Amino acid sequence: MGLFFLQRHGDAGDDILDDPAADAARPLTPDGRSQALWIGLLMQERGYKPSLILSSALPRAAETAALVNSVLRVPMQILPELDPHLNVLAILDKLTRDDDFDGVHIIGHHDNLDPAIAGLSGVYIDPTGQYGPKPAAMSKGELRVMKRKSDGSVRELGRYRPTVDEMTVYVDARPQF
Repeated sequence: MGLFFLQRHGDAGDDILDDPAADAARPLTPDGRSQALWIGLLMQERGYKPSLILSSALPRAAETAALVNSVLRVPMQILPELDPHLNVLAILDKLTRDDDFDGVHIIGHHDNLDPAIAGLSGVYIDPTGQYGPKPAAMSKGELRVMKRKSDGSVRELGRYRPTVDEMTVYVDARPQF
């Protein structure tokens, strides 16, 4: 059993609650693009090389995936099944149990990744959004490194949250192509 990666898309500004179509079309902000590059460079630096990047089809997630992949250069697929409000736990469960997908990197949204992380790690979230002993909420651009153990349980190995200072260091140091 091995590692897999869960990442929330980078910053795309505030939600547009009164216009679902406009909300779905939001692209990354400049900070969101920096967050995505930061995660790609951080993964490269730490030797995290996913076998495949899977992303939601919404522009903010697909752009995050493309920017992360501009550093990692691995196969990438867009999956509408990873769009907001869809339950990704079954997809995660299948992918993380399938040896062919060891190292998969999934880029999605807080409203489907947070419950998936909670479900995988056994953290309870009640209907009012209150978390059990360990909060599962992901920040914009955040990466979680997870490991499925041989007994089927999942352990979180690390959380990486892009900060402005760290993003500046990583993005400015990125080689120009």
